Amino acid sequence: MSTTEFTLNEVRVSTLAIPGPSGAVPTPSDARAKRHIAALEEELDTLRQEKGTKQRKTTYFVAQGRAIRRMVALYTSLEDLIAENDRRCEDESETSDSAQDRLQRGYIALTQALPWLHDKLTQLDIDDAEDMLKKLKRGADAARGDDTSTLKDLVASWINQDFGPSRLLKLDDKHSRGFAHDACGQLLCPSEWDWNNAVISHTFALLIRSSGCQIRSDPIHRSVPDPLR
Repeated sequence: MSTTEFTLNEVRVSTLAIPGPSGAVPTPSDARAKRHIAALEEELDTLRQEKGTKQRKTTYFVAQGRAIRRMVALYTSLEDLIAENDRRCEDESETSDSAQDRLQRGYIALTQALPWLHDKLTQLDIDDAEDMLKKLKRGADAARGDDTSTLKDLVASWINQDFGPSRLLKLDDKHSRGFAHDACGQLLCPSEWDWNNAVISHTFALLIRSSGCQIRSDPIHRSVPDPLR
């Protein structure tokens, strides 16, 4: 018998595995551990890819939603706009009032601002569609919050630059504004009163500082008494 034949026979003999009592073919523990680790790593990679895809979708929908409050509707919900369009599709002969017409104009503006949205709503199931709308609303509300939060700095910069008050407004502080500040008080003062009148400006400053009242230019709803009475 040659060396090659002996080696081949030896290999054939060594690969004959006899199942144990459980029917399992004995396998070294390190080999099983390697395969188990490889399977876990593959599963982890799959989860990372799914998470990345989901995160990209979330980021996209949130970013797309930021334009809704400016270009479509400031307060109306997306569900109301979609429901009105569905109502018209189901019964084209039904008449509409002004509020419903306003909702439909909002839906048309929505599809113009987000051209992909109409087809996407027809393709997704109800759960995915609701999740998408939730992300769009998150972006819309976040954009409105950002716009409001930036006003504190923008208004201060605008007044300091255009009115040049002797006491400049601080960008990071809003407590020294309002009727307590001459330039702000002049802008806030109702048109029927002359802020340059020292009696009026002083009275407003004292009233607001002491009671926290709000001023409305409509005399019917005025919450501060006429300073000249």
